[in-house]
Formats: sequence, C-alpha cells, structure tokens
Amino acid sequence: MLIVDVEPRELPIAALRALSEEAPDDAIRSILHEAVSTSGFEVAVAWRLDREAFVLRCAGAWQDPEGPVAPAFEAESSRRTFGYGEGLPGFTWARGATMFVPDLAAEPLFLRLASAEPAGLRTAVAFPLRLGGEVIGVLELYDRKARVPDAPELGAMAVLEAPLALALARVAAAEERGRVEESLGLLLDAGQALGSGTELGPRLAAVAERAARWIRGFCLVHLLEAGGARLAAVDHEDPAKAALLRQPCMQKSPALDSTKSPLARVMRSGVAHVMPEASDAMLAATIDDDEALAILRAVTITAGMLVPIVWQGRALGAITLATSCKDRRVVGTDVKVAEELARRIALAVVTDRATRDEREAARAARAAMDRTKRLHAITRRLSFALTAAQVAEVVVDQARTEMGAHAGSVFLLDEERGALVVARAAGYAGSVVDPFQLIPLETRVPLADAVRDRQPVFLPTVEDYLARYPHLGQVERDQKSLAFAALPLIAQGRVLGAMGLSLAGTRRLDEAEQRFLESVAEHCAQALERARLYDVERRAREENDRLYRASQAAVRAREDLLAIVSHDLRNPLVAIKLGAAQLGRDAGDDARILNKTALILRSADRMDRMIRDLLDASRIETGGLALSVGREDVRAVVREAIEHFKPLATPKGIQIEELLPDEALFAEIDRERVLQILWNLVGNAIKFTPEGGLVTLRLAQEGSCARIEVADSGPGIRSDHLPHVFDRYFHAETNKASGTGLGLFIADGLVRAHGGTIHVESEPGVGARFWFTLPLGEGAA
Repeated sequence: MLIVDVEPRELPIAALRALSEEAPDDAIRSILHEAVSTSGFEVAVAWRLDREAFVLRCAGAWQDPEGPVAPAFEAESSRRTFGYGEGLPGFTWARGATMFVPDLAAEPLFLRLASAEPAGLRTAVAFPLRLGGEVIGVLELYDRKARVPDAPELGAMAVLEAPLALALARVAAAEERGRVEESLGLLLDAGQALGSGTELGPRLAAVAERAARWIRGFCLVHLLEAGGARLAAVDHEDPAKAALLRQPCMQKSPALDSTKSPLARVMRSGVAHVMPEASDAMLAATIDDDEALAILRAVTITAGMLVPIVWQGRALGAITLATSCKDRRVVGTDVKVAEELARRIALAVVTDRATRDEREAARAARAAMDRTKRLHAITRRLSFALTAAQVAEVVVDQARTEMGAHAGSVFLLDEERGALVVARAAGYAGSVVDPFQLIPLETRVPLADAVRDRQPVFLPTVEDYLARYPHLGQVERDQKSLAFAALPLIAQGRVLGAMGLSLAGTRRLDEAEQRFLESVAEHCAQALERARLYDVERRAREENDRLYRASQAAVRAREDLLAIVSHDLRNPLVAIKLGAAQLGRDAGDDARILNKTALILRSADRMDRMIRDLLDASRIETGGLALSVGREDVRAVVREAIEHFKPLATPKGIQIEELLPDEALFAEIDRERVLQILWNLVGNAIKFTPEGGLVTLRLAQEGSCARIEVADSGPGIRSDHLPHVFDRYFHAETNKASGTGLGLFIADGLVRAHGGTIHVESEPGVGARFWFTLPLGEGAA
C-alpha cells in the first residue's frame, strides 16, 4: 500500500449540481458516479465516520447498474464497519493521506479480498475526505485492470473530495436529526402513556410497545418486588416475535445474586450495560434456560442495552432494549434516551406504589373504623349488663350481628367442677349444643383448648377445623361453618370462661378480624368481672347502708354537740369581751389594768377563732360549707391580705415581697373565704420566718386558673411531714406550733370548695412554699 501525492483540480460542475439539487444519499451516488466517469475506475465506495461508535460505515457505492462488475463486493462493503487503522478505509483514515494499492491480493491489510477477488478487482486507490481539516470519511475506487494512476489522474479524482465530504456531512446531520426527533417522540409518547390514569401494567405495556418500535426490536421491563424481579411489560415491533417473548419461560427472572446474568448485575449495581454487538456465544453464556435461549435466538438480537430503573439511589428494576435490525446501532445518545425513559418509568412506579399504599391505607382505615364502630356497639351494650347472663346474651347476640356470624356461644368456668358451663348459645342446631352443656376442661374441643392454653384458637377454614379436631366432623357438618374462633375470657389474670363464634358464607377471619375478636373477648371478660363485683356489691349494700346511716347519725350528733358548744361558749365570750373593753375604758391611764384587759381581749379573740375553725372544719367534713361567690378582683384580695399583715411583719424586720400582675384578674370567688386562706398561709409564713427574713406573695394567671403562691425563708418542713400538713389537727414538731391545727386543713377545704387545688413544697433550712389555684370561670384567656 503506497502513499501518493495528489494535485487537485477544479471542482466538476456535475458534482456541484448534485450536491445542491439532490438529497444527500442521491448526491453521494451521483458524486460516486462522477468519480467513476472521470477516473476510469469501475467501482466507487464512500465511507462515513460514525462519531458515536468511532468507526467507518458505508455511505454508498456505485458501479455500472447495467453491468455491475462486483455486486458481492458492494454488498459486503455495505455491511462492514472499519475501525481506526483497520482495512483500507481505516488505514486511509488513520494516515490522512491518499493510499494506492497496486495489487489487492498481495496487500495483507485488505480485508475484503474474499468478495473482491472473484469479481477480478485488482487495483484500488483511497482518498481521505476532509471537512474543516478533519477526516470525516473515505472514498475508495477499484478497477479490474492493473494500473498505476499518475499525479494528474489522482488530482482529477481528488477534486471530488469537497462535494463528497459535504454530502457525507449532510447525511450525518440528517441522521442525527432523525435520531433526535425519534428519541424525543419516544420520550413524549412514553410521558403521555405513563401520565394516564390507568393501572400501571397497561401504561408500562404502552411504553414497551413504543420503545420496541424505537429500538427496532424488543423491550422488556422488569420490576423488583419482594420475591425478586418480575417481568412487568414486554413487546416487539413484530407481533409474531412479541408473542414468542410472552411465553411462560420468558416470565422467569434470574436470581438477583446471579453473576452470569447482565440483568441481575444491572439491577444490583444500578449501572447500565451496553452491547454494541450481540453474538450467539454471548447469549449462550448469559442465559441458563434453554427455552428462553431458543426464543431470544428466534427473535434475533444484533445489539442492545440494559438500563437500571432507579429512584433516589434505590433500584426498582431494569429496562432491556434490544434491536433485531442489522442497520440499527446502539450509540451513546441511545443510552442517554433509555436512561431518561427509565427515570420516567421509575417516577411512574414510585407514584403508583404510593397511590396503592395510600389506597390500602385508606381501606385499612375504613376497616379499622368499621371495627371500632362494631366494638363500640358491643361495649355500649355491655355497659348496661349487670349480670353474667346479661353479659353472655349481649356478647352472643351482638357479636353475631357485628361479625356476620351464624352462631355463637359463651361458656363460664366452674372452677369447682373443672368444667365450662354454657351461659348462652344461639344459632347452633340442637345436635351441636345439647352434648356440650357442660364441657370438662380435659375435653379435646376448641373452647376447652382456649381455656387450658389461655390462647385464642382460630380455624380459618373447615379443613383447618377438621384437621385439628377430626373427631368433631359430625359437629362441623351440622353447623356448616366456614371458620371458627374460640377465645378465652381473661380478666385481671383470671380465666372466667370462653366465647366461640362460627362464620358461614364467604367470610374469613383475617388478622385484623382476629384482633377484633380478641378485643371483644377482653371487653366480655371485663364485663363478667364487673358483673361479679356488682353481685358482691349488691350483697354488701345493706351492710353499707346500715353503716352509712350510723355514720350519718354520728355526724349529726357531732354537729349538734358543736352547735351547742359554740353557742354556749360564744355567749360568755361576748360578755367577757364587753367586760374587758369596759374595764379598759374605765382604767384611764392605768397601764397595769390596760395590759390585763388587752390580754383578756386577745385570749377571747383567739378562743373565738378556735370556735370558728372548729365549725368550719366540721362543715368541710360534712359537705355543709357554703360560699358566697361573686365576681372579684383576685389581685385586690391578695393586696388586702398583704396590707393586713405588714404591721405584723414590720416589728420582726420581715420583708413582704409582692409579685402581682399589672392588671386586674377577675374570678368568681368568696372574697372573705379567700382572705381566710391567705390569712392562714401568710400568718404561718410570718410566724415561722425568723427576724430579717423574707415572705413572698406571687399572683399569676396559669391557663384558666389564678395561681397564688406564698413562700417564706423559714426553717422549712421535714419531708416526712409534708404529706400530712393539710391533715386535721396536724402540728409539725416545732416550738412555734400553737392553735387547733385546723388552719391548713380549712385552707385546703376552702380551696377545694372553689374548685381549685393547694400544694406545698419545702426544703429544711431553706423555707416552705405553698400555692393554690382558683378557677377563673368562663371567658378566662
């Protein structure tokens, strides 16, 4: 093979006319015709660079149509591709220079000798076709004569380089434009199909049908599910071959851990697999199933690709696209189109699964709501059942209605006899019920098993029933059930009996219905326990009534005694106070008498408070405490208490800190009783706070309540005393304890009478903190 110099000539008019007036393919043939005519060679072949595959492909050939000299050679050239440096076209492309082959038979780089030699082709010359300085193709000229063209002859042929290169560029542009339009059409049609409102299966089938036409072969769509990969859609542009691909053997998918299957690798790795050329050996090496291999051989695969269906990094399946056409190649842009198609399928799959999950969740929610309503109907009826017989009647009749059962029963456990005794049975034939009025616990029947094992027995079908209890075949035939359930009735860890339910028709017990029956059994057991307690309560009621009457009599006696004592004590107290006051007025400036009368008055006041405390405590205990409620400003009440106690705190150097809101805080309260609460709490705080200490009163709104807090810096309250500070007559162990011990008991009763609560916290050596709440009533922010 020789490199020769070329002297270009002027462009021939015929080539220019063909380039401007004819379609690209026709222009190439016309220019090749011109090359043969002007050069004297007999055969011309043009090669075009496929940039995607980086190979030369035949763009056209010409020889005298009336007497072709090498038809087999032309046919082989049209099928072949040449890589860089491969064969005469590839070598010319690589060297970028005109190559002359004086003897084809003697040239080892010539790869088409098998078809050229029978036609008698001996000599060849090849020209690189450049556009913009880049080789975009090659022109070959062949002749049967042994000839050596000189430079002028080669120059005459080389003038066709420019028009032929332009024609090749037009072909490439048209092919690229066609490929883009076809790919866009595929994606548009697929988007419309996937966006329709039908089920996912028909949508994937429509996409597979369109993709098969695009690839000019077939399309398989596999989706990953819990059990592995499933063939979700399949189609071929040839209906007969599509039918082959739908054979049962093609529905089988490879194991996902298979190392041989490209499909398994793609779904595992999430990386596309491209087959620029497919061979029978390659198919045989990757397909284990002989039937599937035979079908793939029958449909013919020349090239293909497998693209993963991925969503947010998670593999959902894969698309297989294979062409059965030798002229259809798989190039890089095809892979990009397939990946976009896979992305759209992934979105449709995810959306469909989300929709199905949503529908299933809605169905489950409706079923759960239905079960809740049914359970509510049963529990509502049970709430009115006072005896075991009434409970059994409700459960059997209501559960049969709500479950659509044809029969049901409730048996109660007789522990002394070690047997189940029927409490209620309905819907069963007499031949079924009569032998089972009393069932010893060792009997091999569902109800006894449920009680012994303390576990439900669910038999979803007749076959399950007879397999477990073959000796009850006659019973099953008599009751004609489809499913049976026996559940133990257990309350507070104690077995009370069992309930049974027989379903007929097409109803089966799924897991949710089984849980529903367990809830019914639980409520039944609780109702039976309530019935037992009700019976115990009924028997004890007369004794309780007697004790109540006795206690009421004692309360009345105590009230009478307190009334007498308080009345008889108050009369002399009034006389004492009046006498002491008169003595004080008559004493003038006699300090000794004035001190004595002041002592008498203080003692009388203290005794009066003690009487009032006793009366209040009694009213609190008997529920006879009355409040005079009105709409009052709580802040003003607290401030009044502060002003009352300041003169008592000042001599001890105790500071009273007030933390009150800026605005009024109104509530429905008994003003005097709230002041009484504060006098108890603040009085105690001042009494137990050492000189120079601090007493804090805080008022704030807490939700719908007013919270009033009294804190001191005194010695505090021992932790073992805290639970008892509000007890009647309680005194903490302190040398300052005095009075009746009813102050905090009364404060607690007054707070509760207002609908509030009172609390205490204390740490010894740090102080105590009391706080209580008063409801603000309607309209509270």
